[in-house]
Amino acid sequence: MKKILVVLCSFFLSIAYATSVEKYYGDKSTEAILTFKAQANIAFKSNVSFEKLLNSPRLKANVIQEIQNQIHYLMGSFQAPSFEKRFGYEAVLGEDFEIKLKGLTKTKSIYRKLIDYTYKGKIVADIRAFKSQDIVSLPIVLPLSYDKIYKLGLDEKDFNLCTDEHYNSEDDFFYFWDPDKKECPLKTNNEDVLRLGGKLKILKNTEETYPEYNLLYKSKEKDGVFNIAVFLGYIDDLEDYTTPKLNDNGYIAFEDLQNYLISKGFEIDVKKDGFKVTPSGQERKGINFYREFSKKVKTQIGNMVTVRVSVLLSDTGINSPDLTFHQQLIPALETSDIFVYDGHSGLGANLALEYFPEINFNQKLYQLFFFNGCSSYPYYNETYFEAKGGSKYLDIMTSGLPTITSTMSDNMQAFLNPFISGRTDSYQKILKNLERSNGEEGTYLTGVNGDEDNKFIP
Repeated sequence: MKKILVVLCSFFLSIAYATSVEKYYGDKSTEAILTFKAQANIAFKSNVSFEKLLNSPRLKANVIQEIQNQIHYLMGSFQAPSFEKRFGYEAVLGEDFEIKLKGLTKTKSIYRKLIDYTYKGKIVADIRAFKSQDIVSLPIVLPLSYDKIYKLGLDEKDFNLCTDEHYNSEDDFFYFWDPDKKECPLKTNNEDVLRLGGKLKILKNTEETYPEYNLLYKSKEKDGVFNIAVFLGYIDDLEDYTTPKLNDNGYIAFEDLQNYLISKGFEIDVKKDGFKVTPSGQERKGINFYREFSKKVKTQIGNMVTVRVSVLLSDTGINSPDLTFHQQLIPALETSDIFVYDGHSGLGANLALEYFPEINFNQKLYQLFFFNGCSSYPYYNETYFEAKGGSKYLDIMTSGLPTITSTMSDNMQAFLNPFISGRTDSYQKILKNLERSNGEEGTYLTGVNGDEDNKFIP
């Protein structure tokens, strides 16, 4: 079984509204606006009317949160084999959406109500789904009562037949559920499972844009320093935090990247093996590996820069007992010209800004962030742009689908190659090369947001 960069935890799509102006570009993917009408069977603590619901901000916010919990299930549905069979391609839910309440219907229980609502929000889809059309139909599969649906998929041994055999718990259910699996008892259930039709309208995306190379390469400086920070995560679970796991795919990618940079003429300035950083800042024996590389490069904008690449391999889990990743993450996000992450996203938790309130972004420092973790598109766009003060000084590249560990090395090399060579490739060329580096794995629906206001032209 292929290893995918997935660690299950709580879901971090925020309640948002479709107000974002950032455009998008993907070589194999596109942003689109999804609209549909649906119902949610929601539990209340007392009997309520629709008028009372609309006039109570607290009650209305709670209902929208419950609907959001139901909509989370589209994360699993859009990647399910049954969805791909019907639609033809996979898709990924975005974090930018609007929910409007339309009505309330009584049920047999006075404490549960059917809430009618409309949904409008961004998703990323395979661009081939549109062919020559601007609008296509998209199947929507949701639980009517999200808080009851897990139990309806259990067999006599309390094993759920409607989800992944490895990630089989109720907490994981929304991300892997597929009620149309062959053995799933929900397969023909049209009362507890909503099978609806949505409309998907393609958005106009950027066509030829470039990173702000004059700011990255610091063209006004005689010998500027161009800082790239790369964070790689261990893939397998770690039980021993004093002995490095040298057969882990994360370590293999670390070694590959080191060899690649050396082959490109970079020298190792700092080398640390098998260490950890304690909360007090002291170094002890541990599982982390760190390198700093440097090389003087003449860029295509005509100046010399010192390209400095720092690479850390660590446990990137938000609840990791080893704090090395978290201690180095914060300064890297604040000061790096390019920040690269390839590891578990933890369904958004591992790099969620709410866990790092001490980060103080420099809103005048142009930066490029590349999040190549599992399905990073839903988690690391709006929150990072908001923290940075908008997209003027920030571009963000994300993957829509789970990324496969076998392509970690190739992905990193394809992304880094133009920057460590001082080239001025367009985002369109960068993303095309990234897609090629996936090889037989196909597209991860990788794309860039925030490039629409860039001014650099070679």
